[in-house]
Amino acid sequence: MNVSPVTDVVQWDLGAGETAVWSFASKEKAYTAVLDDLQAKKCAQSLSISAIGTGTILILAKEKQLIKSVGTALEQLRQSGLWISTPVINLLKQQAGEDI
Repeated sequence: MNVSPVTDVVQWDLGAGETAVWSFASKEKAYTAVLDDLQAKKCAQSLSISAIGTGTILILAKEKQLIKSVGTALEQLRQSGLWISTPVINLLKQQAGEDI
């Protein structure tokens, strides 16, 4: 799929991937974008783009009993190379009702 960058998104100077996702999501309002980059999240908020992060997806997956533990899933993602801080992991575990 070829996505033409949207000027309002390009001005945020995000990476190529984030720019493509936000450009698509800004045109296709039926979709929710998934990204974890803080600057990209700020861009989404300023442009009223529907967005969700990995942590929220994991919490929803636990609520639907698709996974047993948000903490375990986050640690697996961290071991696979996703950078996520310990305070954020603890916050997400707390939101999921798990021990910190």
